[in-house]
Amino acid sequence: MTPDELLEITPDLLARAILHRRERLAEAIPEQLDARQEELEIAVPLTRTAKENRDNFDKEINGILEKCLRSQSQAKQLFTTLCDSLQMGDSKHNQGEFDSLMQIYKESNENHQQQRIVLEQMKDLSDELFNKISQEGNSNSEIEKNHSELIDAISASMTFHEELLPLQNEKEKFNNTYLENETMRRRADSRTALLSQALDYSERGIEHWQQLIDKGFDRLLVNAKRVREGEYSTPALSKMNKVKSSQSEKEEGA
Repeated sequence: MTPDELLEITPDLLARAILHRRERLAEAIPEQLDARQEELEIAVPLTRTAKENRDNFDKEINGILEKCLRSQSQAKQLFTTLCDSLQMGDSKHNQGEFDSLMQIYKESNENHQQQRIVLEQMKDLSDELFNKISQEGNSNSEIEKNHSELIDAISASMTFHEELLPLQNEKEKFNNTYLENETMRRRADSRTALLSQALDYSERGIEHWQQLIDKGFDRLLVNAKRVREGEYSTPALSKMNKVKSSQSEKEEGA
């Protein structure tokens, strides 16, 4: 379209073209909005169920971990009791080794395979400690009982980790399912919100342009009429007022 052709377009024609476009948009948006709302209605319960399943599974795992920690705490106490039966130097050395293994165990976090290996080392260290006590001739029924309970506590931890190993992949699956559904829910929610805003914007636009067409464009052409008559436009007047105001402030400051 050439500049001359563009100038020939009347305000009324331009307004009707804009109104027509707003009306087409307003007609197209509801169908898309319904589709996005339907997606959201599907995604919300799926996400809720996925989160509940993940949380319930986490509770199951945490229950096993708590049992494991209790058996570890019991093992540490029993190991310390056995260490007291050795000479002071040997006692500190063995206690230090056990504490180091405990630290490695904690730092392994949810690496259940690694933690199980550390538990094997704890078990071997406990047997070595009991053998040292026996070689010193300090073994008795109470020490034998403590040693047996110590091995049982460590074995219990190993059993718990055997239960946790196959659950690792399950945990990842539950978490991924929740994340996928949550992503779908957020996307549907975002699209629904954007389309709702677009529909509202279009409807307000239709009302605005329809009022202009109905009431005429005289109030919009006041500025153009003023310029044609040799007066300043509204933007020009505003700029001049700002300049005068700035000059006045400088004069007052001087």
